[in-house]
Amino acid sequence: MTEAPPPPGYTCSETACQISAGGACIEGFPEPGGCPHATRDLGDVPADILHEDSALELDDDDIEEPADAAIPLVTVPGDEALTIDEVGDLMARRPVRVVLVAGEAEVGKTTLVAELFKRFLYGRLGVWTFGGSETLRAFNIRLHPSFAESGAGMSTTERTADEEVRFLHLDLARNGERFNIIASDGKGEYFENLIGGGSVAQEVPIAGRVDRCLIAIDGGKLSDPMRRDSSLTRGRLLLSALRGPGGIPPECPVALLCTKWDLVDVSKQEAVLTWLNTLATSQGGDIVVLKASVRPGPPKTQVDGLLEILEFVACAPDSKAASITASGGALSMVPSPTGRHFWRAPGGNIVDADD
Repeated sequence: MTEAPPPPGYTCSETACQISAGGACIEGFPEPGGCPHATRDLGDVPADILHEDSALELDDDDIEEPADAAIPLVTVPGDEALTIDEVGDLMARRPVRVVLVAGEAEVGKTTLVAELFKRFLYGRLGVWTFGGSETLRAFNIRLHPSFAESGAGMSTTERTADEEVRFLHLDLARNGERFNIIASDGKGEYFENLIGGGSVAQEVPIAGRVDRCLIAIDGGKLSDPMRRDSSLTRGRLLLSALRGPGGIPPECPVALLCTKWDLVDVSKQEAVLTWLNTLATSQGGDIVVLKASVRPGPPKTQVDGLLEILEFVACAPDSKAASITASGGALSMVPSPTGRHFWRAPGGNIVDADD
């Protein structure tokens, strides 16, 4: 029996892509032919195979144009990161959880959200499954450096460059229940300005509307005796600013998140968690401490902490939710035409979540 000839080869305009050498598509397409940067290399196709491919023999007369070529036949959801106004439009269409990811520059805020999306490219995360996103292209842009790396050093993520806070969307499901999560992607300079005494309303105008707040603190700095005290002090100032006038709602669950956990020396991990728990306790309220190693650099270690973060973001109870459900009543989120979001209390009563 004669073996089938190898499939046609491809070339790619992206210099870092390896498909021409038989590697994976840098943009994540399972089939290279679906990537807009890939071109089929007809020079690798045997002549007899080339003539058997009827798609390559079509004349111009054989191609039927749509009646109105200007009308797109397919609309693919998912584009750039959302503006505050676009978040309001999305909230008017469906219940959402708005998550503020706060922290200084290069602490790993964008990496955290982008890697959460990337994890779902490989399948489930625990019992969670991926249901879509309104910001697919934005995720792709932020993940592009990590797709392009070729085993050289630490993975990186494109730094946030937008001049206003943008938002990334994830539509997830757990045990048949849908969760729409909107996570902020803002420059670290905004939060550094808050540490310096800036106005929350001016630097992070969405703060008063968020449902969850993650305050990211660099684990590498906490592990360094020369930078530890400064890092903890700045984390305390940021936490105080966000919970102060014009900040996050009083009932908003807050977590202190130690990022870059893989950079924390094993002998200091317990101490780092103790320092963060002490900081959380000193600020009052139910502040939890989480840790994450979502893009570990050499030596490579297992990605850690994403599931715990997702559970906190999607499932941690609000004080209003807890007060209603404590009596055994049901509670759900309902959208509003105005873009505001509401709790539906037992008996059909509506409670404004912003009051």
